[in-house]
Amino acid sequence: MKQKLLILCSLIAANFSFSQIKTKLVLNDGSVKTGYTFAMEASDLDKSSADLFKINLYNGKKKKKSSFKAFSKDEIKEMSVFNRKDQPVKLVFVKPTMEEFNQTKKDLGKFNKKLVLNYEDIWTPMIFVKAGQDADLLATFTYEDDFKIATRGNFYVTDSYTFFVVKKKNEDVAQLLGDINKTSGITVRIGKDKNLEKNAKVIFKDLCPKLVADINNGTFNVKYDPVKVFDYYTANCN
Repeated sequence: MKQKLLILCSLIAANFSFSQIKTKLVLNDGSVKTGYTFAMEASDLDKSSADLFKINLYNGKKKKKSSFKAFSKDEIKEMSVFNRKDQPVKLVFVKPTMEEFNQTKKDLGKFNKKLVLNYEDIWTPMIFVKAGQDADLLATFTYEDDFKIATRGNFYVTDSYTFFVVKKKNEDVAQLLGDINKTSGITVRIGKDKNLEKNAKVIFKDLCPKLVADINNGTFNVKYDPVKVFDYYTANCN
């Protein structure tokens, strides 16, 4: 349960930190908005529910001294955040599962019992990692000071737990593929091959039967590497 909840980014989880992230929004009308987004903190729970789960774009680096404008997912065509090297990182919106939504609703209700949450209004921005023909690989995004490029591969993570999910093109809810923990730049294995294999078989059953078959017959060894699994899909089933 705890691992599944961590798929939700700071916007819909009680992750009370204060790091600001430079953010760029391209709206559906073509206009571009820039500013800063922050992790959710306790004081945010006093906002109206209508604004709480939108993208709150602030006009300054200090949250308490800045004003914000709220943008709904339906208004946003593209969203990017910038790492410490000022490199843009594309985000993609996904829906939480009902299990995740209900747990989040329960957790946030402890801080504000009057808070009203509607499943239809909640979308989670996640890092776009790699594209496939019928599905994309995404990763968790957190508002952290150490947000940066990973040392291996052309994708973005933080020095913390990173959950990799697969979002099929025709679906809004992503499926957990696997997770990685990075501590001081060192990748720490926190899962088991059989768990990654199990998730891959479910996700790629229709997308890539060859991947499932090669896992079953031992031709492909996942070696607990979620990105490697997705790369196998793109190389053999695109």
